[in-house]
Amino acid sequence: MENKMKMPANYNVMNEEEMTYTQGGSAIGAISALAGTAFSIWNLYNYYKGMVATRNYVAAHKGQDTAALLEGGMNTYVNYLQKDLISAFKGICAGTAAVGLWPITALVIITA
Repeated sequence: MENKMKMPANYNVMNEEEMTYTQGGSAIGAISALAGTAFSIWNLYNYYKGMVATRNYVAAHKGQDTAALLEGGMNTYVNYLQKDLISAFKGICAGTAAVGLWPITALVIITA
């Protein structure tokens, strides 16, 4: 009995040089993964700070009607975005997270 291995018709043997491209795990990949993780943590922290500020704003203006509360909140948000470039970037990231995590955002605002 012969021990033969049959390969598929489209099988192509790879030499040692080609195998280096299939192994992965480069330093650049690790650095980019670390940077992505750090950005995600930073973004969640900014979301948390934004929700605390929103909750405090809503609690401080509890007696106002909804339209005045929304107008004042948006004016405060726009003024924060116009402070400097870093504040604008942080505010946009936190605002995007607030929209993406809308159930949590709604709970924060309702329970203020």
